[in-house]
Amino acid sequence: ILRVISMPGGLTFEQNGSWRHDGGIVRHPKIAEYFSRHLTYDKHLESFVVAVDGRCVLVEVEDAPFLLRTLDLAANPALGLFNDGARGPLDFESLMVAKNNCLYIVRSDNGLTAKFSRSAQQEISQFFEMDETGDVALVFRGTHYSVKKR
Repeated sequence: ILRVISMPGGLTFEQNGSWRHDGGIVRHPKIAEYFSRHLTYDKHLESFVVAVDGRCVLVEVEDAPFLLRTLDLAANPALGLFNDGARGPLDFESLMVAKNNCLYIVRSDNGLTAKFSRSAQQEISQFFEMDETGDVALVFRGTHYSVKKR
């Protein structure tokens, strides 16, 4: 069980993928990556936390806990690079779209949701098709993946 330590001013992961502490944006990329690399969901606390060495700080997550920054669609399987520096296969079966047309995917390494960056969403948009009922599917390498509503 993690020991919660307080962080005056709080820590927030914003919907745009930025970290915020005490009202200000965390501008140092290595610190932001450190926070993202140690971000997890604690079931006992029922909260997202940045956890290191048995201690943690509670984190407010405005939207998805991770950002899918870039895609490598030439790789087989297709890979994503996330804001915590992790690179991993993309599970297109888990694709979701929100009312604002933002895309999300469930990470295969930790089961948590990542929001597509604008550039990643633009890159993959060429593979979307709409059927006669108005439902959207991703068609990638000959396979149709339905896109669930978030």
